[in-house]
Amino acid sequence: MALLQRTFTREIEIESENITLKIHQCEVGDVGCVVWDSGLVLAKYLEYKHCFLKGHWKNKYVIELGAGTGLVGLTAACLGASVLLTDLPALLPLLELNLTENGDKLQGNTEARILKWGQDVSAFVKPDIILVADCIYYQQLSITRKNKNCPSSQSQLIEDDFLLEELQGRELHPDYTSPDIHVIRLRKK
Repeated sequence: MALLQRTFTREIEIESENITLKIHQCEVGDVGCVVWDSGLVLAKYLEYKHCFLKGHWKNKYVIELGAGTGLVGLTAACLGASVLLTDLPALLPLLELNLTENGDKLQGNTEARILKWGQDVSAFVKPDIILVADCIYYQQLSITRKNKNCPSSQSQLIEDDFLLEELQGRELHPDYTSPDIHVIRLRKK
């Protein structure tokens, strides 16, 4: 397991709960080491939706794939969900640091675990909601796997099994949106 490098923090307000998350980011590292705009937009969408649907996250089990710093999943946990933050082994120390740093602010049970795409997930509890923000796909991880792990094949599987809906306008937090960031909801057909 990788050692955690030097970090700096970013504070993210969850205004609906009067909470400020303190998110550690790595000074040096790969793409999952910092809070990206897409993660911030998704976290703020979760909070904004919560304002209109109080209690929506209570008793929900959520998995965040490719959690990076864990901002999105930690936001869901602040709103009441039980959350499993997942990412590659190199990012587990950062996830655990952010989980520990913000543990007293979380309403739901939250843990961090390693999950590599294509790994057997039968031991995982089936989630009510899966969250993914700007998750990066490393093609070199799937070279030895079957074609179903190829991004174009995954896109076709998604379209075959799910309804895709792009959220716009009033559904998104008015201060945290961008024409460059698309929030997409998938629902099982």
